Amino acid sequence: MEIIKRQPRKEAHPYIPELKELYRQGRITRKEFLRNATLLGMSFAAASAFLASCAPKPTEAPTPVPPTATPVPPTATPVPPTATPVPPTATPAPTTAPAAGPKRGGVLRIAGPVHKITHPAQYSWVVPSNQTRMICEYLTYTDKDNITHPYLLEKWEASEDLLTWTLYLRKNVTWNNGDKFTADDVVFTMNQWLDPDVGSSILGLMSYLTPENIEKVDDYTVRLHLSRPEIAVPEHLFHYPAQILHAKTFEGDIIKAPVGTGPYLLEEYVAGQVFRLKRRPDYWQMGADGKPLPYLDGMVWNDMGTELEPQIAALAAGEIDMIDLGDAAGLPVYLALKDNPNVQILRVT
Repeated sequence: MEIIKRQPRKEAHPYIPELKELYRQGRITRKEFLRNATLLGMSFAAASAFLASCAPKPTEAPTPVPPTATPVPPTATPVPPTATPVPPTATPAPTTAPAAGPKRGGVLRIAGPVHKITHPAQYSWVVPSNQTRMICEYLTYTDKDNITHPYLLEKWEASEDLLTWTLYLRKNVTWNNGDKFTADDVVFTMNQWLDPDVGSSILGLMSYLTPENIEKVDDYTVRLHLSRPEIAVPEHLFHYPAQILHAKTFEGDIIKAPVGTGPYLLEEYVAGQVFRLKRRPDYWQMGADGKPLPYLDGMVWNDMGTELEPQIAALAAGEIDMIDLGDAAGLPVYLALKDNPNVQILRVT
């Protein structure tokens, strides 16, 4: 008879209890605890639960004071009941409307710069990455609260000394040409980052890593052997030039071979003019309605130049849906549109 032994449960990173104690002593904030715990491999939900378990105990209620022995005399004059009945309200009780599902369809029209695009790892500014990230994606995602989550990764683990990082890839991800997303793609992309001839800004950011220290463990596991301890590895994987590339088709120009894991397909690109995307029908992530994302049929960036007045007029007239300011100053746009009830001003921090 074959005996199957349950694998022992992997414990949290040994530094996490120390983080918990620092929080309990008031030496770090809740946000600092969550950031560092998630970087060390805990999910946000697990880190939040861990934090709740060390919340201060509620203070005990004070001992009630016994009532005084002196009785309170009754009032001499009873208060008569009101003679005027309160009429019922005329408004009927509201009925609970069914929750509206997500709306699908439409093309988001954006006025914004369309720069020359070739190699994502060479990006020196966030604007072109915002366009190609609809085609190619990142291993992780850092949200507005500075908490980093898995994206193309399922999870990651860090060694106690922070010198070894193990990355576990999602197994349900496919490229838009039908190929499976595997560790070969991650190793290939990281080698692009670290190639001096490519000239990526990640080369300096990840100076703790060399191509020889990137290990493919299996088709869905990559292990990084660092030259020095580094806690921010998951955050670095969301650096804007860190889009993951297809190992079999990428030859230095994403426009010539726009194969990615993202929700859109490249339909048209002319530097200085237009960047047009259409919906990918077989994207790997599902929406709230149980169907593949994205909800939009497409997105298009129209480069209207650096003059803001035509863009403001086009937005006010409903000819575009959004102004992506890019390198332009936002104050003139804000002043021109802040009182327009049909315009929503979004601030990205």
